[in-house]
Amino acid sequence: MEEKKQGGKRLGAGRKPLADRKIPVTLYVENKKIFVFGNEQKLKDAVYSFIDGKVKVVETVQDLTKPTSEIKPLEQPKRNYEVKTPPKPESVPLGSFDGFKASILETKQVKELEAVMKEIKTALMPLRNSLLKAVISH
Repeated sequence: MEEKKQGGKRLGAGRKPLADRKIPVTLYVENKKIFVFGNEQKLKDAVYSFIDGKVKVVETVQDLTKPTSEIKPLEQPKRNYEVKTPPKPESVPLGSFDGFKASILETKQVKELEAVMKEIKTALMPLRNSLLKAVISH
């Protein structure tokens, strides 16, 4: 009779023995701590590199007597242009308001009225030409 090959132990069957077994470790990490690394895989890589000794943790001792930040005065923003304000015109006395009023009332033609108005403008703005030259030169 032939021997049956079914059933029983066979040589080499089953799990192979390991010299260094892996043990599962569960970590519960907050989301904000994962976001520092970017994603879960990058966090795992950082933990593995720490365990392997590739990365060393350096503890910093903070001196609590010193301020952590300096308060600096607010600086004006730097510009690449300069704002030039034209000088204010000096107040020039009009001479006599009654005289201009009388000359306006005496006019009978538009040309005469325009001449009086030009005279009033020059009395009000004696520095007009010098202001225009100063603005154009800058």
